[in-house]
Amino acid sequence: TMKRRRKRKRGSSGKGERGFQLVRKIVEDHKKPIYAVKFNFADLRHKDVFATVGGRRASTYRLRSDGDVEPLQIFMDENIKEDLYTCSWSYSPGNGAPLLITAGILGIIKSIDCNSRTVDRILIGHVSAINELHVHPLDRQILLSASKDRSARLWSLRSGRCVAIFAGENGHRDEVLSADFHLSGKLLVTASMDHTIKIWDLTDLTDRLL
Repeated sequence: TMKRRRKRKRGSSGKGERGFQLVRKIVEDHKKPIYAVKFNFADLRHKDVFATVGGRRASTYRLRSDGDVEPLQIFMDENIKEDLYTCSWSYSPGNGAPLLITAGILGIIKSIDCNSRTVDRILIGHVSAINELHVHPLDRQILLSASKDRSARLWSLRSGRCVAIFAGENGHRDEVLSADFHLSGKLLVTASMDHTIKIWDLTDLTDRLL
């Protein structure tokens, strides 16, 4: 007689017909929501490294070839009122060190040199919380931020200056929740609590910056 196949129990960790399975679980001990996780695609030497942010803590990890996860670094913001919402990756134009960029409820962007474990730059301009950060797909020294102050901004990580503000008459009427670049780097899309999506042409600006 043919043996009957055993049914897989609900909640089993096997792939089954789903085609995926949970392989690792990490619990961070700060007991705060983890708002963002980002792999480091800015520098392919560190493509297996990812960062998380939650509370005033930013953490970095490496996926090892054996499938394990290696904790690397923990950075604690010095301001006890900070609550980090977002992060992104770049690299230092001077020494090539990986830069972890963080921002959150205080509206302050900090670029952290992961080699020296020091703050490389502080970018101030937003007047409310920052919801999202992205680096430019063609120039990792250009940073995009989206904020509760109804604006999105472009920053130069080389100079530490804001180079463009997307707000005002053509801007959003409420919190900007998300923003991203087109792969060409010449278009920018923003999305807001005001129920609108806005597409911005950066052609002239990027021609001057790149």
